[in-house]
Parts: sequence; C-alpha cells; structure tokens
Amino acid sequence: MKGKGSFTKEDAKKKNEQLVEELKGLISEVTPDDILKFSRSWIAGKMTFPGLKSYSLHNYIIAMLQMKRRGLEGITFIAPYSTWKEKGRQVKKGQKALKILAPMISKYWVDEVGKYHWISRKNPAPKGVEIKTMLTGFQLVPVFDFSQTEGDEIKDFEVVKGGLQGVWSEGESKYSLDHVLSVSGITVNFYDVSRKGEEGYTNGSVVGLLDHRDEPGKEQDMISTFVHEWAHFKLHFDEQGSKVPGAVKEVEAETVAFVVCSLLGFKSLQAPIYIKGWEKKTKDTKPRIDKVLKVVESISNSIFLSEEKSESIQKSA
Repeated sequence: MKGKGSFTKEDAKKKNEQLVEELKGLISEVTPDDILKFSRSWIAGKMTFPGLKSYSLHNYIIAMLQMKRRGLEGITFIAPYSTWKEKGRQVKKGQKALKILAPMISKYWVDEVGKYHWISRKNPAPKGVEIKTMLTGFQLVPVFDFSQTEGDEIKDFEVVKGGLQGVWSEGESKYSLDHVLSVSGITVNFYDVSRKGEEGYTNGSVVGLLDHRDEPGKEQDMISTFVHEWAHFKLHFDEQGSKVPGAVKEVEAETVAFVVCSLLGFKSLQAPIYIKGWEKKTKDTKPRIDKVLKVVESISNSIFLSEEKSESIQKSA
C-alpha cells in the first residue's frame, strides 16, 4: 500500500477544493432514507455477564488511560473487587485498582415552606413526606479490569462490539492504517467494545479507535475514523476551536476525513450522510472551510511526505 504525491502546492490546493465541492454535491443527493438506513447501522456495544454493573463511557476512558500508563492492554470490563470475588476470581498479585468516578446521591425532603432537609441516620425523614434524591457530587471508587484478575471462568459471558455496522468505503488506500497512525505522532488506544455506538474519540491528548483490525474490508473505515479524530485534534482543542458549536465540529472533522481519504485513494461512503445529519444542527454557523483545507494539507503532508523522506534517505544511504 504505497503511493507518492506529485502535485505542486498550488495543484494540491486546487485538488482539495475540488474534493470539497464534490462532497457538497454528494451531500445534496443524500435522501431521508439514506439517513434512516445510516442511523440504524450504529449500535451500542456491550460486554457483560449477569451481575456486572454498567459504567459510563467517560469512566471507561478514565480506566483505559490508567491502564495505558501502566503498560497494560485495553479495557475489557471493570467491576469492584467484591464482584470478582463473587465470580470466583481474585486480583492478580501486584495489580493495583483503577479509580473511576461514582455519583454521590443524597436523599432529602421539603417542608411546607420549601426548606430542604437532608436525610441521614441521625436525621430521618418524618413519616408520610415525599423522599427526593439529588446528585451532590462524585467520589473515586476502586475497580479492577477483567485482565487484572484470575480464577474461575465467567459463564454467560456476552460481547457485542457495537459501532457502525458494515463497510462504508470504496477503493483501497495507498497507505496502511499502521502507516497513517505512525506518522500522526498521536497516542492511539484500541478498544473492543463501543459503549455508545461510537467508532472513535479524542480528548485532545489521545485518540481511541474501536478495533476492527481483524475484520475484512474495515481498514479503510478505520483510517477514515482516525483522520476524523486527527482533524478534531488539530481543529478543536485550541482557544478558538473549542468555541465552535459541536455540530460544526463534526462537519469540519468529517470534511477533512473525506478529502484526505480521497487523496489516499478511496471514498468514504459515510461522510456525505454523516455531514447531512449534522448540518441540520449547525443553524447559522458555517464550517470554517479555510481552516479545514489547512488541516487537510497538514495531515496529507504528514502521510505523503513521510514516505518521500524515507525513500530519499534510503537512496542516499
């Protein structure tokens, strides 16, 4: 999977602008049926067994980053020590707990003049009053990933990967996923289950990718997802970019992904539909096409020029 850019800088700019116009044309052709089919192709994943508590995607990311810092593999599923003990498993020697956030829920009742009264063992609620609850904060709680434990085999284990079902690209990339990841300079975490149906994420420090590497035909889709997150990385974590509305961020990032993937030799079939869905929520705010084109140039240069430099070094050796 090799290729080399041969355009001048001005030629490349015109090509990128043409691809943006091509994308606009494809977006205009998207039908409500296309959007419905596409929306039904996203499913939330799960990795569970009877008695396993469900945690938020945010907590899984927190746990995943802690494991990454310790040199451990990606998250499978997490649970308190007591859950693993009930399942006949013990924490492996030397493994330390992962810390996640658990909500602190307080109970209270309201008297006839509207005053709140917090309920505790020392201050129980009067009989007959309505008991209400309120989120009052979060606390750190210890959990362990399945990979940190050993013991009895888990029965009734169920895994649904989730994410975008099917293949949503045509053609073959001139460069492999490994090459694109390596030249980005970004730390990438692969994960096995998409808790909310997402294909990837970034927090401005790392990029997470749902792992489809063993699935035929999905490499191009993974490249598209990574370039989308790479675009977020470059566009939306500085002072100006952070103020861009969420829907516009998605349009900008997916536009970058479409153009870059086209330059790599394949077409993202999801991009026009994805953008069409988000455009309805952008209201009067337009995507910053000038910024988008600069990021396209930056990312494509990283991918193409790294190969040229490598070949130049080999020839001079």
